[in-house]
Amino acid sequence: MSIDTTFHPITQTVVIGAAALQVATDTQLDNTTFRVRCLSATSVYLTWGNSSSITSKTPVAGTNAFNTLGMIGVGAVMYIEVPSNSFFIASAAAAFEITGGKGGVGG
Repeated sequence: MSIDTTFHPITQTVVIGAAALQVATDTQLDNTTFRVRCLSATSVYLTWGNSSSITSKTPVAGTNAFNTLGMIGVGAVMYIEVPSNSFFIASAAAAFEITGGKGGVGG
């Protein structure tokens, strides 16, 4: 028996930029994974948190940047499991396309 690793979208797709947005406003949809696609050509960072007052973070040597992941290049994809009601914000001049769902592996 094989394991289904296919991503199954549940929420709408939202483009995240310099303002914090919540992708899955209805937490009853039961999404457990977010598919994140990078829309920026340079090294950029995505930060998530539990309110719209989060700020974007860019890691600096010797300083922690919690709830932050970096991506390089247009079209790069990653699947992350964070709380379903998370807010997302991109680092300066960055953009990400985010869809909530279930499953998904790799990039």
